Amino acid sequence: MLPEEKYILLMEAAYTATDKDTYYKLMQKSDQVLKDTHITVDNINAEAEAA
Repeated sequence: MLPEEKYILLMEAAYTATDKDTYYKLMQKSDQVLKDTHITVDNINAEAEAA
């Protein structure tokens, strides 16, 4: 599953959550997916610049 797909699934689950605690946990997970993806892209770019 692509990070973008995982993000969308987590966001959809968050919006359908019945309580605030679940909503916030799912939102945090979706945010972490984006952060992890961004860090990976930054690392790839840094390696490309070093080469």
